[in-house]
Amino acid sequence: MMTASNMLKLFLISSREVSSEIPVFSKTSYNSVLLKQFIDLIEENFQNITLPKNYTGLLCITSNHLNFICKDQINISSGELIRNRVLFEAQRLLVNFEISVAAIAMELNFFDTSYFIKFFKKYTQLTPEAFRKKYYNKL
Repeated sequence: MMTASNMLKLFLISSREVSSEIPVFSKTSYNSVLLKQFIDLIEENFQNITLPKNYTGLLCITSNHLNFICKDQINISSGELIRNRVLFEAQRLLVNFEISVAAIAMELNFFDTSYFIKFFKKYTQLTPEAFRKKYYNKL
Protein backbone atom coordinates (compact mmCIF):
# COMPACT_ATOMS: atom_id res chain seq x y z
CA MET A 1 0.00 0.00 0.00
CA MET A 2 1.30 3.44 -0.95
CA THR A 3 1.42 5.87 1.97
CA ALA A 4 1.28 9.64 1.68
CA SER A 5 4.92 9.79 2.74
CA ASN A 6 5.94 7.40 -0.03
CA MET A 7 3.93 9.39 -2.59
CA LEU A 8 5.73 12.55 -1.51
CA LYS A 9 9.10 10.80 -1.88
CA LEU A 10 8.16 9.70 -5.40
CA PHE A 11 7.12 13.20 -6.37
CA LEU A 12 10.32 14.71 -5.00
CA ILE A 13 12.42 12.12 -6.81
CA SER A 14 10.68 12.78 -10.12
CA SER A 15 10.76 16.56 -9.78
CA ARG A 16 14.48 16.47 -8.93
CA GLU A 17 15.26 14.68 -12.19
CA VAL A 18 13.21 17.09 -14.30
CA SER A 19 14.39 20.21 -12.48
CA SER A 20 17.49 20.41 -14.67
CA GLU A 21 15.16 21.38 -17.53
CA ILE A 22 13.93 24.51 -15.77
CA PRO A 23 15.31 27.44 -17.72
CA VAL A 24 17.86 29.82 -16.27
CA PHE A 25 17.77 33.27 -17.79
CA SER A 26 21.16 34.14 -19.16
CA LYS A 27 20.46 37.68 -20.28
CA THR A 28 18.28 40.55 -19.13
CA SER A 29 16.58 42.26 -22.01
CA TYR A 30 13.25 42.65 -23.73
CA ASN A 31 13.71 39.14 -25.07
CA SER A 32 14.06 37.75 -21.56
CA VAL A 33 10.79 39.48 -20.65
CA LEU A 34 9.12 37.84 -23.66
CA LEU A 35 10.58 34.49 -22.66
CA LYS A 36 9.23 34.90 -19.13
CA GLN A 37 5.80 35.72 -20.56
CA PHE A 38 6.02 32.65 -22.82
CA ILE A 39 6.90 30.42 -19.87
CA ASP A 40 4.01 31.88 -17.86
CA LEU A 41 1.65 31.21 -20.79
CA ILE A 42 2.91 27.63 -21.05
CA GLU A 43 2.28 27.14 -17.35
CA GLU A 44 -1.30 28.34 -17.73
CA ASN A 45 -2.10 26.59 -21.03
CA PHE A 46 0.17 23.58 -21.62
CA GLN A 47 -2.77 21.15 -21.41
CA ASN A 48 -4.71 22.94 -24.14
CA ILE A 49 -2.13 24.72 -26.28
CA THR A 50 0.66 22.46 -27.48
CA LEU A 51 2.02 24.27 -30.54
CA PRO A 52 4.41 27.24 -30.41
CA LYS A 53 2.53 29.00 -33.21
CA ASN A 54 -0.54 29.22 -30.98
CA TYR A 55 1.47 31.04 -28.31
CA THR A 56 2.92 33.53 -30.77
CA GLY A 57 -0.49 35.12 -31.28
CA LEU A 58 -0.80 35.64 -27.54
CA LEU A 59 2.67 37.22 -27.43
CA CYS A 60 2.19 39.24 -30.66
CA ILE A 61 5.43 37.95 -32.19
CA THR A 62 6.26 35.55 -35.03
CA SER A 63 7.12 31.88 -34.60
CA ASN A 64 10.64 32.55 -35.83
CA HIS A 65 11.13 35.32 -33.28
CA LEU A 66 9.82 33.11 -30.44
CA ASN A 67 12.15 30.30 -31.45
CA PHE A 68 15.07 32.75 -31.70
CA ILE A 69 14.34 34.08 -28.20
CA CYS A 70 14.22 30.58 -26.71
CA LYS A 71 17.41 29.47 -28.45
CA ASP A 72 19.20 32.70 -27.54
CA GLN A 73 18.13 32.79 -23.89
CA ILE A 74 18.04 29.13 -22.82
CA ASN A 75 19.38 27.20 -25.81
CA ILE A 76 16.26 25.10 -26.47
CA SER A 77 13.45 25.52 -28.97
CA SER A 78 10.01 26.82 -28.10
CA GLY A 79 8.47 23.45 -28.94
CA GLU A 80 10.92 21.69 -26.65
CA LEU A 81 10.00 24.02 -23.81
CA ILE A 82 6.31 23.16 -24.20
CA ARG A 83 7.09 19.46 -24.53
CA ASN A 84 9.23 19.51 -21.36
CA ARG A 85 6.32 21.00 -19.41
CA VAL A 86 3.92 18.33 -20.69
CA LEU A 87 6.43 15.60 -19.81
CA PHE A 88 6.97 17.05 -16.35
CA GLU A 89 3.23 17.03 -15.72
CA ALA A 90 2.96 13.47 -17.03
CA GLN A 91 5.71 12.36 -14.66
CA ARG A 92 4.10 14.22 -11.78
CA LEU A 93 0.80 12.47 -12.44
CA LEU A 94 2.38 9.06 -12.98
CA VAL A 95 3.77 8.89 -9.45
CA ASN A 96 0.15 8.74 -8.27
CA PHE A 97 -0.54 5.05 -8.76
CA GLU A 98 -4.28 5.56 -8.34
CA ILE A 99 -4.57 7.43 -11.64
CA SER A 100 -4.59 5.23 -14.73
CA VAL A 101 -2.32 5.93 -17.68
CA ALA A 102 -5.44 6.43 -19.82
CA ALA A 103 -6.77 9.05 -17.39
CA ILE A 104 -3.42 10.85 -17.43
CA ALA A 105 -3.43 10.80 -21.23
CA MET A 106 -6.90 12.38 -21.26
CA GLU A 107 -5.87 14.95 -18.63
CA LEU A 108 -3.03 16.04 -20.91
CA ASN A 109 -5.31 16.12 -23.99
CA PHE A 110 -3.95 12.98 -25.60
CA PHE A 111 -7.16 11.43 -26.84
CA ASP A 112 -5.34 8.26 -27.84
CA THR A 113 -3.61 6.52 -24.94
CA SER A 114 -1.25 4.67 -27.26
CA TYR A 115 -0.08 8.00 -28.71
CA PHE A 116 0.57 9.29 -25.18
CA ILE A 117 2.61 6.16 -24.41
CA LYS A 118 4.67 6.60 -27.60
CA PHE A 119 5.17 10.31 -26.87
CA PHE A 120 6.27 9.60 -23.30
CA LYS A 121 8.62 6.80 -24.33
CA LYS A 122 10.17 8.83 -27.13
CA TYR A 123 11.34 11.54 -24.76
CA THR A 124 11.99 9.57 -21.55
CA GLN A 125 13.05 6.18 -22.98
CA LEU A 126 10.52 4.58 -20.60
CA THR A 127 6.89 3.63 -20.98
CA PRO A 128 4.61 5.20 -18.38
CA GLU A 129 4.31 1.83 -16.60
CA ALA A 130 8.09 1.34 -16.62
CA PHE A 131 8.46 4.87 -15.21
CA ARG A 132 6.07 3.97 -12.39
CA LYS A 133 7.90 0.74 -11.62
CA LYS A 134 11.26 2.50 -11.61
CA TYR A 135 10.10 5.01 -9.00
CA TYR A 136 8.15 2.48 -6.97
CA ASN A 137 11.36 0.47 -6.58
CA LYS A 138 13.25 3.56 -5.34
CA LEU A 139 11.16 3.70 -2.16
